[in-house]
This record gives sequence, structure tokens and C-alpha cells, in this order.
Amino acid sequence: MTRVVVVGAGPAGAALSYLLARRGIGVTLLERHTDFAREFRGEGLMPSGVAAFAEMGLASELDALPQTRIAEVAFFRGAKPWFRLTPGQLGAGGPRIVSQPAMLEMLVAQASRFGSFRIERGVTVRLECPSEASARLDKLKIRQAVVNVLRNAIEASARGGEVAVRARLDDGVAEVVVSDRGPGIPEADRDAVFAPFFTTKEQGSGLGLAIAREFAGAHGGDLRAESRDGGGVTIVPRLPRAGPGASS
Repeated sequence: MTRVVVVGAGPAGAALSYLLARRGIGVTLLERHTDFAREFRGEGLMPSGVAAFAEMGLASELDALPQTRIAEVAFFRGAKPWFRLTPGQLGAGGPRIVSQPAMLEMLVAQASRFGSFRIERGVTVRLECPSEASARLDKLKIRQAVVNVLRNAIEASARGGEVAVRARLDDGVAEVVVSDRGPGIPEADRDAVFAPFFTTKEQGSGLGLAIAREFAGAHGGDLRAESRDGGGVTIVPRLPRAGPGASS
């Protein structure tokens, strides 16, 4: 199954994840906080936004959230009143202020009804990429390879953990170093993790790292696993900076 990774569980990311999951598309939503109640924020919804929830089949779920209806909207030109929209003009789906944490939890709960949805909370992804780092690669396949490695690291991390992604250049070779502080890989399984269908996860397919290594190998590169001091693992896709099928 193709899996889309959505970074950041804001209103747009959560709504997109719900729509993809409803279509049966595999989607992983990454949220660095462990919950959405880190601060109270009101999400302003105009009638078009309210209509969008109705089109998603979530009108009643939206109405059940903590919210304040806006009875009248006044427009100004500078400091002078221009015109007003009354309740009759605004319609039944008029503007409102909705609790954003409650709205996000609702969208995630609705998306979780579908088996293709997954959320990873409380993991921070830190990116370190020098400005001069560039390469001409087959972006679709290499992007998928890096996403597979990154998803594996995130799923291995505990809540509140951090995944570091670093780009390195060395003698015509580009490396994307993905490091986590998960349980690590036993020495006996160091090569087996790249074999198709090998997995230590309850719901893992065992294909993510196998596909990543296949794409790297087809590009003239390789994928290796290294243990980290203090626990965890580092997966390193190593690729020539100008490989076959390169695209800018």
C-alpha cells in the first residue's frame, strides 16, 4: 500500500489525513506534541469552512464541538463602519469560533475509524542539511526510500523522542543519515532487517526498509544500519550525487 506522510497535525494536515484515509489511502500523520491541548486556540470558520466539514460528512461532529457562534460580522474601511452581515444573511452555517484542540482530536478520531490511518505523536524530527547539499537523483524513488527510513525511525521512537535527519556529502556521494533512540537492532538481525517481510513490529509489513534498499541499490547506492552509542539505530542511505534516472 502506498503511504502518505503528513507532517504536522494542524487543521489542514488533520483534514487531509481524514480524507486520504476515507479513500483507503495509507496515511501517517506526524505530530510532535503528545496531545493537542498544549494551548487553547480558537479556529475561526467562515461559512465556506463550515460547508467543507459538511461535504466531508462531519457536520454533526463539528456542531458538537465547543464553539461560539458569531451573530453578526461588521466590516470597516479604516476606522469607519462599511457594512454589516446579519444572521439572516450569514445563514445557518454562519461563522463560528471552534476550539482547535477539540477539532483536531475529532478529525483524528474520525480518521482512526479507517485501518489505513496512523498517527505518530510526540516525536520531533530534527533536520540538519547544509545549504550546499544538492544532488541529481530520481526524486520519486529516492524520496520514497528516505520516507520509508524516516517512518521506520519514528515508529521505533518513544513519545517525546527525537529523530535526527542529517545530509552529508563526501567525494561525489550523498548520505542521508537518519538516527533514532528506539530499542535498536540486535546484531544478529542487522542484515535481516533489509530482507522482505522481516519485521519485529506487531503491525509491520517488513517491506519499508527492503524497498528503501532496493531503490538505493538501483541508484548505484546502498543502505546500511549502524548502532548508536546510548541506544537506538542509524540508517544511512548512501547514494551517488548523480545517478540513473536523475531529475532536478
